Amino acid sequence: MKWLLKHKFITTGIVLIYIFTVVSFTYRLPNQSLTLKGNLTAVDTSIGESNESNFYTIYVVSMDRPTLFQYFIATLIDQIDISTLPQAYVGISATDQFKMGQIAEEISYQYAIIQAYTQANLIDPSIEISYVQQGYIVSYVDPKQTGIKLGDLLIEVEGVSFSDVPQNEFFGYFSTQDTVSIAVQRGTNRIENTLHKLASIDRYGIQLEPYFLISTTPNIETSFKNDFIGGPSGGMIQTLDIYTKLVGIDLKGLKIAGTGTIELDGTIGEIGGIEQKIYTAHDHDIDLFLCASANYEAALKVYEQLKNPTFILIEVGDLNEAIQKIMSHIS
Repeated sequence: MKWLLKHKFITTGIVLIYIFTVVSFTYRLPNQSLTLKGNLTAVDTSIGESNESNFYTIYVVSMDRPTLFQYFIATLIDQIDISTLPQAYVGISATDQFKMGQIAEEISYQYAIIQAYTQANLIDPSIEISYVQQGYIVSYVDPKQTGIKLGDLLIEVEGVSFSDVPQNEFFGYFSTQDTVSIAVQRGTNRIENTLHKLASIDRYGIQLEPYFLISTTPNIETSFKNDFIGGPSGGMIQTLDIYTKLVGIDLKGLKIAGTGTIELDGTIGEIGGIEQKIYTAHDHDIDLFLCASANYEAALKVYEQLKNPTFILIEVGDLNEAIQKIMSHIS
């Protein structure tokens, strides 16, 4: 005790260093997010006897609410992106974020299958697809909204079935009323409830996507649910993988990666983390990198800074353009 009193300045310094260290490693910045380089994942689809893939999706690592120490390290590394966490994600648990990612990936695969089979049918009529909409799957729920859950299948609003009116009219019930009655399918159960607009945002705080029951010839099998990677950014690459297997295109050993969503009209949409995905591709033996037009400018800026890039960066706006540009590289 006497030593501590005699050396109070040293003691105070040690205590302050200890407190600073504990705070740095434990306190999390509530509104910050870090995006880091990730890895490649081979598209895993089987169609008949064809299951080998030349296509790879690229994922990045998102770290929401980093500690002070993690944030400090990120400021020192150019390849880590620091951004503000979108307000819509504040308050959402890690479990719900994971579930949102899995739902987004399932929807992405549905759109990929629809687009790939539809395009392949134009070349080979024996390749067939039929799909029937089952409702609108809930892909996002504001933490303050209690009347509906992630993964619910919305089938009625104000007693009107989704199948009886166009999508814009069905969604119109939400924009024109402050309270709506709904019916959802949750597992095998039909559940009825009332939703109220959230006063803080003057909206219901939900996001809905069309959800389909799909039948194909030949049959397709996917195993995306077996991993921990989610999100819609692999949609374009998934579509191309399915399409080339269906029509039997010889890709001559090309290793093709890329990123971009696939929409029901074949448009390739914007994604996040493009800079980190370019860095990730550079770490692997990639031949072609396909990039959505909306992300191309940012991707090109990083690409031009790489030392001896091993891959060719290709801008694509829709599925037909992506197919044509791949074909031009193997012809």
